[in-house]
Amino acid sequence: MLSSAANSGQKAPVEKVLAAEDLVLIQGPPGTGKITVIAEICYRIALRGGRTLITSQANLAVDNALSRLVHNPVILAVRKGKAEKVGEEGHAFL
Repeated sequence: MLSSAANSGQKAPVEKVLAAEDLVLIQGPPGTGKITVIAEICYRIALRGGRTLITSQANLAVDNALSRLVHNPVILAVRKGKAEKVGEEGHAFL
C-alpha cells in the first residue's frame, strides 16, 4: 500500500475495486480517507498495466489524489482542466 497508515475501512474498498467487473462508486463524508483509497486504487491498477479515471465535482479532490501519486514512477498522470481552476498540486500534471 502507498500509505502504511491505511485502516481496514480504507483497505476494504481498495480490494472491492480490484475485484470489481465494471464500476465502483466511492463516497463518504469529508475526512474518511477517500483520497487515500483513490490513490491506492490508481497505484494498484497502474501496477497491473491498467488505467484509471478520477473525476469529482470538486477540482481540489482530483488534485489531492494526484498529489499522492506525484512521486511514483508507475503513475503517468494527465490532469485535464483550465489552469486557473486547477489547484497547485495538480499543475504538475496539466
